[in-house]
Amino acid sequence: MARQLIIRLEEVKTAAEGASRWRASWLVMENGRPQGNLMRGDLSSAVPLAINSQVVALIPAENVLLLDVMLPGRNRQRILNAVPYAVEEQLIDDVDGLHFALSQQTSANHYTVAVINREKFIELQKVLDDAHLHPQVMLPDVLALKHDEQNWIVLDEGERQYVRLDQYRGFVTDRDSLLTFLNTSLNEVSQKPR
Repeated sequence: MARQLIIRLEEVKTAAEGASRWRASWLVMENGRPQGNLMRGDLSSAVPLAINSQVVALIPAENVLLLDVMLPGRNRQRILNAVPYAVEEQLIDDVDGLHFALSQQTSANHYTVAVINREKFIELQKVLDDAHLHPQVMLPDVLALKHDEQNWIVLDEGERQYVRLDQYRGFVTDRDSLLTFLNTSLNEVSQKPR
């Protein structure tokens, strides 16, 4: 779709312990170019912009774990059903409390799996539903950074450092941990960034 409404949700901790609220910003893109200014405020103000647009919700990457998995077969539904058990040993939480999303096949039988706490996912959906916005796509915000085949992209946003590694992988960290995560990532990949 040529026209997109990109909505970014950011979690803001409130004074009440454990409580949070969501801050939203949005931008209309047409053919990959911004149309107008970045807007912030009540999400209901974005509803008119969703008409005739693909709605894409960017959610905090801290809430999403991106894992590589190899799963044989061609039946996407069977593969999706197998995902929780294929990655279970890499997870701390019980798979019953998690939501899984599967990328397109990246190479022979290889996929990227996005894993998020089911309650957090429902909370994010509720924020959007309450505003009468229904995204066709939900992505970790780090995957909104430009993808470059030969390089990794790093965005310094003050407290948060975003790193886009490849088409389906990236991470967010704090400034003090950035070099550690970059070095670990460099040791894990076969094709080093230029």
